[in-house]
Amino acid sequence: MSGSRRRVSGKTSRKGQTRPRTGAAMKKRAARPVRATPRPRLLAQFGERVRAFRTAAEMSQANLAAAAGMRQPYVADIERGVINPTLTTIAAIAAGLGVAMRDLV
Repeated sequence: MSGSRRRVSGKTSRKGQTRPRTGAAMKKRAARPVRATPRPRLLAQFGERVRAFRTAAEMSQANLAAAAGMRQPYVADIERGVINPTLTTIAAIAAGLGVAMRDLV
């Protein structure tokens, strides 16, 4: 680019003047529906079930993490109900504990 011109993005033109908004930019955005997030109590109950099965199997969090292919702090967060685990994570934990997924949920 030459020295007198500069690259401008967004709503301004090359001359530095703002362009009027048209079309979709003028339309007011519709309110997006709020996704339902898991309730903290549900996560806490899941964590309690994981801890109960882990202690019944006489496993440490580190042993469960190694068996499930994850890190120990992640297992600790799940047991405290801080993290919302994915379905694949639940399957890995169930396999690490040697129980069915339905037993954890």
